[in-house]
Amino acid sequence: MRKESLTAQMDYATKHFFFIADQRIKTFNFYVILLAACGGATLQLTPVYNKTTFVVVALFHWLIALVFSLIEQRNIRLLKICKGALIRLERENQWPPFSRLAAVDDHQRSALVSYRGAINIAFAAQVMIGALLLYCALFVTHHSPPFGPNDQNMAKSPQNIASPTPAVIKSVNVTPKP
Repeated sequence: MRKESLTAQMDYATKHFFFIADQRIKTFNFYVILLAACGGATLQLTPVYNKTTFVVVALFHWLIALVFSLIEQRNIRLLKICKGALIRLERENQWPPFSRLAAVDDHQRSALVSYRGAINIAFAAQVMIGALLLYCALFVTHHSPPFGPNDQNMAKSPQNIASPTPAVIKSVNVTPKP
């Protein structure tokens, strides 16, 4: 094979790899934004307790995790294709072993300490949050607060404030002014 042809192939595979890797990072950044929005919505729903709303939010958590998991699987498949091409081209170019970065990375990668591991942890956490919300909606009985927002405001109004108890009055030292 001609040197120019191998260089062109290496350039093509490298650019494609970088494009897919960049797309993967942008997808994950968008996922983190949606995850934060879902978390905020979930926290806003907690005091309102409505079974239907909890089920819808739980299913939305699951849907987001599922959709982004499918996108991640596609990105991984595309990255493997590009990485395989890079490893083959490094070998065909007869690069020294220490210069074969794609091959070294492929050989030394860790399943736990990786971008893929972090993404899978995020997906699992979101699915568990959805499961917890669904459990709360289906199996936890909710008791309404002792008073609603209007009753709370009435309880704090000046005419409804109770006078201090005698025990409180006794504990205050009041000295008469001369």
